[in-house]
Amino acid sequence: MGRRTIKTHEKPLICLSKITARSERRGINNSEMHKFILTLCAGLCLTGVRASEPPKEGAAVKYAVYFKDKADSPFSTADPAKFLSERAIARREKAGIAVNESDLPVNPAYTKQVTDLGFRYYAKANWSNYIIVGADNDKLLDKLKALPCVKKVEEVYNRKSTQKDILSILMDQMENKEAKMQKGDNLQSLPYLDYGSSFNQVNMLGVDYMHDKGYRGKGIIIAVLDGGFFKVDELAPFASLRENHQILGTWDFVMNDPYVYEDISHGMSVLSCMAGIKQGALIGTGPDAQFFLLRSEDAASETLVEEYNWEAAAVWADSAGADIINSSLGYTQFDNGIGSHTYADMNGKTTVVTRAADMAASKGILVVNSAGNEGASMWHYIGAPADGDSVLAIGAVNKDRKIAAFSSRGPSSDGRTKPNVCAQGEGTWLCTSSGSIAPANGTSFSGPLIAGAAACLWQANPDKTNMQIFDAIQRSANRYNSPNDDYGYGIPNFGYADLILKNQNSDTYYKDQKPLVYPNPVRDDEIFMDFFSLTDGNIDIRVSDLNGKTVAEKQQAVYKQTLSRLNVKFTSTLAAGTYVATVMQGKTRFSVKFIKQ
Repeated sequence: MGRRTIKTHEKPLICLSKITARSERRGINNSEMHKFILTLCAGLCLTGVRASEPPKEGAAVKYAVYFKDKADSPFSTADPAKFLSERAIARREKAGIAVNESDLPVNPAYTKQVTDLGFRYYAKANWSNYIIVGADNDKLLDKLKALPCVKKVEEVYNRKSTQKDILSILMDQMENKEAKMQKGDNLQSLPYLDYGSSFNQVNMLGVDYMHDKGYRGKGIIIAVLDGGFFKVDELAPFASLRENHQILGTWDFVMNDPYVYEDISHGMSVLSCMAGIKQGALIGTGPDAQFFLLRSEDAASETLVEEYNWEAAAVWADSAGADIINSSLGYTQFDNGIGSHTYADMNGKTTVVTRAADMAASKGILVVNSAGNEGASMWHYIGAPADGDSVLAIGAVNKDRKIAAFSSRGPSSDGRTKPNVCAQGEGTWLCTSSGSIAPANGTSFSGPLIAGAAACLWQANPDKTNMQIFDAIQRSANRYNSPNDDYGYGIPNFGYADLILKNQNSDTYYKDQKPLVYPNPVRDDEIFMDFFSLTDGNIDIRVSDLNGKTVAEKQQAVYKQTLSRLNVKFTSTLAAGTYVATVMQGKTRFSVKFIKQ
């Protein structure tokens, strides 16, 4: 089988039960943006699939049909509101990006000429000016190639050449029928965030610090490109997403329909790293963000069409106004070798999917992509589109911040540092297909941890562009001054990235910092402080009364260029009064007074 960035511990699942319309359960509101999304979906669904219809079996052969031009188009760059949402236009304006011909939709008259021949429409990609169509045989191919508007035709999928293992995909799914929607925790009603087992993966990135500051991704839209989002409309850890209408839209680019909750569970687990909420077990890194759930991957095979689907999904996400694309997908080799890449192709400009990812970045989108799980294999290196020069490629470390053996290595074949940064991808806590919270391995999960954190960072700095966010994440990493092929620039700290975007010099901030104790006054048996460290090592934290008597102390590990949340628990009830909290790092001391009531 082809190599893809799929988790290693849990088989992908798809639903055997009949698909039914569930639009009333998808948290869809009546905003102007959503009206635009519905229009966009209608424009994609050229085959007449109704909301109540189950998706049909795909065509035996699929082709990417490239057109020569966009001549006589009913659309114009002078009136982008007809094909781009207000958010998409605003994103371009903020970054100084002009609307150009690549943004224009594929000419619908050209598409009609193709479908009139008898081809079934699946998707389109405005940027590269192609559509994906299918047929059950190749008898129409000569007529297709003869159309005056057609530049070239590439076969991108052939059912006879794929290696499907349907039984292994369905094996764990037999008992799953239509289930009742499970109730869960609502983020807006939680008095505090209890990360439980997920604390380490959040704390490693300084995301708990961002959450404490009120930055949880609100106002940022993440498009998740994956192979399916099994039962996100039912499972308890996604209750907050449903209740707060944070899922803005869904689309399946494999089957050209809106159904994504019946396919494999991989995208569901990926989404849980960003938005899953189960108090005391799992808090995602960007739980207040909004999401588009887009299926571009066909888990039953590995074929070149999936790269084309990826671009079609990215174009859709751009037009609808997404700020971030998270893709836990990677492409190197395909079934029976048809269309397979070599390491030399990982140069940031060769593969269809990498060119599409860099194009998305050129439209102002932050593209976050998993590096791959090939570190211990013969391939060894990153896959596409992680090789893109404007793609933030994410490697995997374990809970102790050590590189995972499976994490794909760099550099890109043209010598650039890859992966860009790392997050916890070994033993990552996430939602499984049953709704339980358990650990799993893969850069598929380190990637969304970064994407959700990036949403928090962008919320805190809404005036910044995608590449400014990209740069700050990379500069905040602990190996920024000495990157390598395993870790890239290392593990980022989003508290420090926030300081970078706010133009605060790290040396000055360190010397001038006054640790903030909160809450203040203190009523319970625990205090919290924020502390920025320039180096790795241990710090001593001491709490004393005004007479200098120590009433609590602890030692805590800190890491280079990290803004961390420290906590000290008192072993006995502290009497009311004024106290001093002191943080000592080497010969440097920082002290602050607080009141205990």
